[in-house]
Amino acid sequence: TVTTTSITAPSPLAALRTARRAGTLLSATPLSGAVMEVVVTVSRALDVAPGQAVEVAFAGLPARPYCPTQRIDGNTELNELVFHLRRDGGALGAALGEAVHPGHAVRIKGPAGGTPYRPGPGRLILVSAETGFAPIWAIARAARHLETGREMVVVAGANDADDLYMRPALAWLRGTGVQQITLAASRDRRGQADVRHGPVTAHLPSLRPSDSVHVAGPPEVVRAVERLCDSVGAACAGLAFLPSRSRARSLVTPGDTGAQFGL
Repeated sequence: TVTTTSITAPSPLAALRTARRAGTLLSATPLSGAVMEVVVTVSRALDVAPGQAVEVAFAGLPARPYCPTQRIDGNTELNELVFHLRRDGGALGAALGEAVHPGHAVRIKGPAGGTPYRPGPGRLILVSAETGFAPIWAIARAARHLETGREMVVVAGANDADDLYMRPALAWLRGTGVQQITLAASRDRRGQADVRHGPVTAHLPSLRPSDSVHVAGPPEVVRAVERLCDSVGAACAGLAFLPSRSRARSLVTPGDTGAQFGL
């Protein structure tokens, strides 16, 4: 079963289930040269499952859907929502540190789409490209708390190895017993020993019909993983990020067509 979340129009019933929160930007911390960890405190905790999105509106900027995640070290408070954003990803990325500073007012509404993680049988295969690692990190951490004995495989990638910002999170996963973790990049100027060359799709394990796969990232990556899952009958939940010029509501980070900007 392949489940892709890309463009979703909220139904009247979904609107009844959504909640609204007022929030404040607490911090925006660089995770790499291109990626920021953005932490928003909210008036009270919002019930959003790992893999789901919320609609975020920073005062003075258009609302966009983003997937909440954990702080990269995992130490997230109940009244915090954490996002991974590209510095070069649209209006918000450009405004961080300029027009948008700690204390900036934020409005949150959600859940607003996405495919929530659910415990289950079989291997859990988690695949991300660029800041698609945001929902994947949320899912991985939840799974290690809820299903400590379940086999997990993590493949995280980026076009540029310098954007592989997720090493602290992967170190935590290794510490909990996850042994199958792969970093991949198409370009690695520094020849980092822990980075494999090529896209994440080149480094997936041989898939089985019993696998449960979550993939997040640019549409071409999500589609490729979905096709591989479909070929063996594995369940796949995809979160595709689309270019900002799409007129529909989607799990998107603003950017030019073809750019791989994360949530």
